[in-house]
Amino acid sequence: MSHLNDEELLAYLDDELEPAARAMSEQHLAGCAHCQAELTHWQAMFANVAALPDKPLDVDLTPLVLAAVAPRWSWRAWLLLVTQIAAAAALALWLLPGFTYALGVLRFDLLWNGAVLWLNQQQAELATAVANFENALTQVHVPQFVVLQPLEWTMVLLLAALFWLAGNRLLLKEAQR
Repeated sequence: MSHLNDEELLAYLDDELEPAARAMSEQHLAGCAHCQAELTHWQAMFANVAALPDKPLDVDLTPLVLAAVAPRWSWRAWLLLVTQIAAAAALALWLLPGFTYALGVLRFDLLWNGAVLWLNQQQAELATAVANFENALTQVHVPQFVVLQPLEWTMVLLLAALFWLAGNRLLLKEAQR
């Protein structure tokens, strides 16, 4: 068997090994003088570090560290984010016009009926409002959903892929800075 590497020795010291791996490491350490010396070296180093006195820093480094690790949003990243949101909204509105139209009409009718019910508390006027509402619902024209042909779907997917690639290129460029 080859020698234990530093990662395995440190995992052994920190008691992070699975029971089977720990048993194999202990068996290897029992017969390998080189790995025993390495383990002793690590134990001595950790003991020396633990023995060092705690000394407070003269300067508080917290603001400097937080500023160094804080995410930086440049105008390109914001532009990319706004462009992608706008593209997603445009695509959603383009694909769902019938749904948005139907929602708008139904909400208008519900508000109108709510106003009628509030103004007219008498039983006869309530029955008239319900009858008018039912009549209006049967006459509402909801356009058909847009059915795209294969070529149109291809164009939509290509456009989405283009936005995705452009966005990733800008993000990667920003991450390399």
